[in-house]
Amino acid sequence: MRNMGSLSKQPIREPNADNNNEENNEEDDDFNEDDTANEYAIEVLDHQLDQLSTCLDVLEQKNDELRAELMVLLASNQETKNQLRAEKEAINNQNDIDTVEQ
Repeated sequence: MRNMGSLSKQPIREPNADNNNEENNEEDDDFNEDDTANEYAIEVLDHQLDQLSTCLDVLEQKNDELRAELMVLLASNQETKNQLRAEKEAINNQNDIDTVEQ
């Protein structure tokens, strides 16, 4: 086996690399501007997503509070219904007793 450690791994240059250097620099500048614009757009979107997440958290909390209030109201209505039913049965039982006694 040959020892490859002495060989350097430098990129292969094109014959006209020096002539294309200015064009590459201009393209790099365009890419840098595009990268900056993309980074800004990503930051804006990230901020908007944070705001949306906060709004959704608030809505979820309000929804949970409303659900809890509705459950209390439902339980109260069921209790009232059961009380009215019991009172009605008591009245009917009393009427049945009064009818039998006459």
